[in-house]
Amino acid sequence: MKRVYLLLLMAFSLSFNGRASHAMGGDITWTCQGGQYVFQLVFYRDCNGAVVNTAFETLRVWGHPTITSIPVNFVGSSDVSPYCTQVPGGPVPLDCGVGQNAGNGIGAIEKAVYRSAPIALPGTPPAGGWVFTFETFSRSSSITNLVSPDTKGITLVAKMFSVPN
Repeated sequence: MKRVYLLLLMAFSLSFNGRASHAMGGDITWTCQGGQYVFQLVFYRDCNGAVVNTAFETLRVWGHPTITSIPVNFVGSSDVSPYCTQVPGGPVPLDCGVGQNAGNGIGAIEKAVYRSAPIALPGTPPAGGWVFTFETFSRSSSITNLVSPDTKGITLVAKMFSVPN
């Protein structure tokens, strides 16, 4: 019986994707490559939170007749914390460190990049465009222009419109 519980616990714990907390922002872009599109998600997070998902994320597609989501695979991440030369007696330069909650202060920022395989989007966007979104939960509690930011999520949005000719 203990083996069954152990196997269930292992299977259950492996079925979750990691999600970065302390979301700061990002963008969704695409390039056209011979009639297909390659989507890119760039996501910024406060390094004093959970780590980014290093497998994949999903873009949701709104208004397209047949496609509802696009997987974007993790490409890499980098520390984009502001850089400054340390002066004697001054604070240590900001750094993301490695792992969860590894940032050494407010302002340590990580950039994560995700990219899709080429995908065809058959049809023509309507007047309101096709909408692509990425949602994640938990903003940084350091944000000062939101009430209880760590209880709110973030949605990134991009729209694709029809281009004449």
